[in-house]
Amino acid sequence: MTNGTMRVEQILRDHRGRWLVSGNPGGRPRGAKNKQHRRADDPERAARWSRRDWGVFYRRMFREAEGDAGQKHAAAVSEAVALWLLLNPPPQRPGVCAQCAKPLDVPRSSIGDAPVRADGAWVHWGCLPWFLRDRWGATKAALQRLGIAVGEI
Repeated sequence: MTNGTMRVEQILRDHRGRWLVSGNPGGRPRGAKNKQHRRADDPERAARWSRRDWGVFYRRMFREAEGDAGQKHAAAVSEAVALWLLLNPPPQRPGVCAQCAKPLDVPRSSIGDAPVRADGAWVHWGCLPWFLRDRWGATKAALQRLGIAVGEI
């Protein structure tokens, strides 16, 4: 070091442009790889979760919840349901009810035909109970296939 500046040695290249000296003279430690380790139940990677990952997520939520076993189960299941619903939005075509597939804005529509947004999709007010029931049924079936008992203790 001279006058507050550091001298950096130039790394030379051969006539083809390849490095003559490695940038890491000590080498990489044995077993080290340039990859991120996958943490089980990482919500950022939830779209690619396996059945095992969903189970780990449920157990972690169960441990972190307060209350007796029934309350812990309900809290863990509600977290799993919320995450599953976010990852699986309902199919929706523009201008059409997601439940009955009829147009949303019909002339002189009644109160039952007024569009309302539910779970990320537009449905008729009269179709809302059936739409939510179908979404709950699909969520319950999917989580039970993943090993999470919904609605049971």
